[in-house]
Amino acid sequence: MVADLRQGRKHENQLQVAVTQFSKFLVNKPLTAATKEDVRAFIFSLYGRGLAATTMQARRDALQTLFDCLQLGGQVRESVPRYILRRKLPTRLPHAKSEEEIERLIAATRNSRDRAIIELGYASGLRVSELRSLNVEDVNLRPGACSFAAARVIKIASDSSATKQPRRSRTISVTASVGRCSSRNATSSKVA
Repeated sequence: MVADLRQGRKHENQLQVAVTQFSKFLVNKPLTAATKEDVRAFIFSLYGRGLAATTMQARRDALQTLFDCLQLGGQVRESVPRYILRRKLPTRLPHAKSEEEIERLIAATRNSRDRAIIELGYASGLRVSELRSLNVEDVNLRPGACSFAAARVIKIASDSSATKQPRRSRTISVTASVGRCSSRNATSSKVA
C-alpha cells in the first residue's frame, strides 16, 4: 500500500512537471488549443535537452493523462498525445553487486545465521524466494556441494492463484565458509 502511495505521488509530480514544462513550451497558446504537432515538438525539445528516453516517455504519458481528463471534462475534443506513439524502451538488466559490495554486506551481518543466508545466496545464485522457502532439512551439506529441494511456484495464466509444484532437488557449489556457517545454524528449522 505504501508503494502504491509513493507511486501515486511520483505520478502526480511527473504530471505537474510535464504540464508546467508543456505550458512554458506553448508560450502564449492555451493548453486546450494544443495540437499533436505541439506535443511532438515538445517531446523533440526534451530529446534536444539530452533527457533519458524514460523521462521523455513519462512526460508524454503525463500529458496523455492530462488530455484524457480534459477530454472527459469536455474541455478538448480529443486527447492529442494519444496520436504520438509510445517508444518501445529496452528493458534494463538488474545491476549485479560487485565483490566488494557483497563482502561489505557479509561483514554487516550480525550473526552467523544471517551470514550463512547471505553467503549461500551469493555463492549459489539462489533466488530470494528460494532462500525464504529453504528449510534446514532441505539442505544436505557435503564438502564443496549443497543439495536442497526447492518448491517452484508457477502462475497459471487463466487463474491468478499460484500453485506449488512438487519439490525437486538441485545441487549447487558453495564455498567452505558457507558450509561452516550453515552447519552452525542446523538447529533452527528455517534457514531464511
